[in-house]
Order: sequence, then C-alpha cells, then structure tokens
Amino acid sequence: MTKYYIVIFVGILLAFFQLLPVQSASAQSKCLFVSSYHQGYAWSDRVEKGLRNVLKGKCELRQFNMDTKHRKTEQDKQKAATQAYELIKQWQPDIVITADDNAARYLVQPYLKNTDIPVVLTGV
Repeated sequence: MTKYYIVIFVGILLAFFQLLPVQSASAQSKCLFVSSYHQGYAWSDRVEKGLRNVLKGKCELRQFNMDTKHRKTEQDKQKAATQAYELIKQWQPDIVITADDNAARYLVQPYLKNTDIPVVLTGV
C-alpha cells in the first residue's frame, strides 16, 4: 500500500514539474523537502530517497529535518518550524514538499497556508 501512495505522490510531482516555466540550463528549479523527523527515521528516509531519485536533474533539492521525534515540547517544535520558514524566506524555493503531520501542523498551517508558495503534503 505504501508503494502505491509513493507512486501517486511521484506522479503528482512529475505533473507539477511539467507545468513549471522552462528555465535556462543555469537556473534550475529549487525544491525544499521538509521532513517532520530526522535522518534515520525509516518512513521519511524512504520518501527522501524517492524524491531524490525522481527529482534528480530536475531541481536543486535541499532538505530540512524538523526532528520532532526528539523535540518534545511544543515550543521546540515551533522553533524548528520557524527555522524551516526562515530557510524558505532566504532560499525562496519554487516548491515546498513536506512529510507527515508535524510539518503540516507547525510549518504549513501557520506560515505557508495563504501564500503563493506551492506546497505538497505527504503522509498526512
């Protein structure tokens, strides 16, 4: 079942990239992957691996790990989201891809919900 969802997710991403304007060879699209968790957490590691395989050569992919499994307090989770948002403002990605509920709860809802930045939610 998980592979089925990953295939659908990858198909949506590919369709999105077909809609992006054609850019010069030197100006690649910028994609930011925000994981709710940390490197080594199996579920989000598989999503990351799939993203890297599908998006290789199509966009510059950066990753931000919110590490909410280890950040126990609400304040720490909100701080991680604020750091992710600061990266978004600074780097200005063309799309933000998030994995799991905490990225949606702490980043997408308060910071990205009513913006022009395209957001793809996975695992919610």
